[in-house]
Amino acid sequence: MGSKVYLPGREICEIPPEKIRLYLLNHEHIVGRSKAKFFNSVGFTGQNWQILAVALKEHAQKNTVTRTEKTEFGTKYSIEGKLNSPDGRNPLGRAIWFIDYGEQVPRLVTVHPLPILKELKR
Repeated sequence: MGSKVYLPGREICEIPPEKIRLYLLNHEHIVGRSKAKFFNSVGFTGQNWQILAVALKEHAQKNTVTRTEKTEFGTKYSIEGKLNSPDGRNPLGRAIWFIDYGEQVPRLVTVHPLPILKELKR
C-alpha cells in the first residue's frame, strides 16, 4: 500500500477572502451560487466567512491528496475529506489547490461538495 501524500506547503496555504466572499458564498455569482447554497445549508454564511476559511485550511491539513495534475503553470492538487461545518454535519468536500512552478504556497482554486453516495462509501 502506498504512503499518504499531503498537500505540499499546507501549513502556509492561502485563501483570498474574495474567493470565499465573492465566489463560494455569493448567491449572485453565476458559478458560485450553487456552492453558496450548499455552504449555507451546512451553516456557513457571508457573515461568518472566516469560519469557512479556517475549515478549508483544516481540510487541506488533515486530508491526503487524492489526485495531482501537472500543467504548464504548476501543479494542481485535489483533496477529498470531511469539511468541519458549523452545523456539525461535516459533509465531504473536494478542494482544488494550485502551486505555481517556482512557488511554495498553495492557493485555493475551488471547492465542490461530494455526492452523498461517495460519503456513504467512506
